[in-house]
Amino acid sequence: MSRASRAWLVVIVLVVLILGLRAQSKQVLESKPFFDGERPLVIAHRGGAILRPENTLLAFRHAQRIGVDVLEMDVRASRDGVLVVLHDEDVARTTNGKGKVHSLDYAALQQLDAAYHWLPAEAGDHSQPPFRGDGVTIPRFESVLQEFTAIRLNIEIKQHDEVVAHELCRLLRQYRAEQRTLVATEDGATIRAFREACPAVATATARSESVGFLLNQKFRLLGFYHPRAYALELPRKYHGLSLINHRMVNDARAQGMHVLPWTINTRQGMRELLAMGVSGIITDAPNLLLAELAERQE
Repeated sequence: MSRASRAWLVVIVLVVLILGLRAQSKQVLESKPFFDGERPLVIAHRGGAILRPENTLLAFRHAQRIGVDVLEMDVRASRDGVLVVLHDEDVARTTNGKGKVHSLDYAALQQLDAAYHWLPAEAGDHSQPPFRGDGVTIPRFESVLQEFTAIRLNIEIKQHDEVVAHELCRLLRQYRAEQRTLVATEDGATIRAFREACPAVATATARSESVGFLLNQKFRLLGFYHPRAYALELPRKYHGLSLINHRMVNDARAQGMHVLPWTINTRQGMRELLAMGVSGIITDAPNLLLAELAERQE
């Protein structure tokens, strides 16, 4: 064997040893209280956007009343730094106003009607929004923490900003909501900033982390994968590619991770995912998921 061949052999042996030691030293994530429970989590997406105006106290109250496990919501910061609950960067789709959230003060946001456009799924072409003019406003996130003191929260940071991540952490600590909260965001830098500030709070994968898990899972390299997130919040399919199946769910669970598909709004879709063993489902129609789970228990 030539000197060059021996050198390459030594390199290969060292790489194998390092990877083997890394795999043997792998630690599965310890469970977080957020995921406790005997049934899959019923997660009301934006409070149940099919049932009530999304991301409003009205929606959250209704979702809690019908018995959901988790209120899902989105947070952004107003121009004066107040965290508010709103999905879009612009207020036009869900309110009677115009403009970007970060360019408006909280006082201005409070003047908008957050139920202005919302219609129930069965509404006809000429229906009038049933909650328009009823005083439904964009909630301050702190108001959510003050009113909903026991139910679990799934919070997505929509504004990719470390300052927003730190303010969210501060409020969760102030209201002692760390153990009942799961935080998500697509942006890697934002979720890393949040994890550093609030290590006690469970987090979901950022987009790049989801891709990393799925690639490792596809090529059966999860022995070398070290997760930092407790949940994978994913669509069932992406551009026609199926992301969630039995093996994927089992592989995630072996890592100490929970699969939470979004946004599933049909009984058939819910039924199929529950059969795969997902830890919960994010849905605009939590009433359907509650009915499905109730039937499974009969």
